[in-house]
Amino acid sequence: MYDPRQDLLTRFQSALTRVHGTAVTRAALSHLSGPHALAALGKAAPAMAMGARAIASLELTHSFIAAPRGYGDADHLGGHPVPDDSSLAAGAAFAAWLDALPHGLPLIALVSGGASACIEHLKPGHTLEELAARTRELLAFGVDIAEINAERGRWSQLKHGGARVFAGEREVVVWVLSDVPGDDLSVVGSGPFTPVAAKVLATNGDAARAIGTEHPIQKLAGDAAKQGKLIARLLRGAKSGIWVWGGETTVSLPATPGRGGRAQHLALAAAMELDGVEGIALLSAGTDGIDGNSDDAGALVDGGTVARMHDEGIDPVDALARADSNTALAAAGDLIHTGPTGTNVMDLVIARKD
Repeated sequence: MYDPRQDLLTRFQSALTRVHGTAVTRAALSHLSGPHALAALGKAAPAMAMGARAIASLELTHSFIAAPRGYGDADHLGGHPVPDDSSLAAGAAFAAWLDALPHGLPLIALVSGGASACIEHLKPGHTLEELAARTRELLAFGVDIAEINAERGRWSQLKHGGARVFAGEREVVVWVLSDVPGDDLSVVGSGPFTPVAAKVLATNGDAARAIGTEHPIQKLAGDAAKQGKLIARLLRGAKSGIWVWGGETTVSLPATPGRGGRAQHLALAAAMELDGVEGIALLSAGTDGIDGNSDDAGALVDGGTVARMHDEGIDPVDALARADSNTALAAAGDLIHTGPTGTNVMDLVIARKD
């Protein structure tokens, strides 16, 4: 029997498969051969490194893999989204590793979102406490990733081309999984190897196109709650079929936020607009598999979501105001849990209208 909710989950998985770090890296680097050093940084670093290691013609004589904790096995695990002591340890180790590479050995650099926080090497005069406090402040205000990374770059010896300096006079080839609006590859991971020209492994657009829709793919940006309400209202008057939005929203947090993230915040707001509406289901999720401070990728809501929350004694209006979408969506049974996905290309909203 056809299940519209399962259809959305299947389409989301198709999108993740299209942009998985292992597959896209192996395809992009398949023409390379001979001795190289490999640096893989960010949420998709373990998956990207696996793709490079699967290329028989490549001899990876030196490697350095760094990822945020919770995103798979790596040589170095750092904090995210706020840098911590382990981020500093990873950054110092990375700088030393780059400096010690054999002269003339070409370097493959694979960069994905999350690299900014999980690996850090501060400039003299700056402290981790100051950087962490400033990062929390920017996140609470709902500042977008490009602005946050610009701020981080002023504190760091690795960002905005700093890692390129440590790498010395050698050939560096940079490949990037884009998690930033507009796919400005110099912004991903705060651009550790700029001005080396980066090449793209995959983007949010690649993931969105893999979903399959007869309607135009639309941009996702701005305040998550406002976007959730707007999308739900559009769907109520839209033609039938699959509708897709791709990009990244923001959330301004209250003083004491609950659990959740921007994808769940959007889903909860949409569910409130769809209360009692039949024939519409909406999936909102982060492609990295971990949304905000939760362990869930996002949520899949429909016209019965709010009623299921009320049955469990949850007020969705209060949950949205407290940025506690995870609690409310868990009560409704609407959370999506994938674990780390091996990629990171921003968020997707997939809706089906019968």
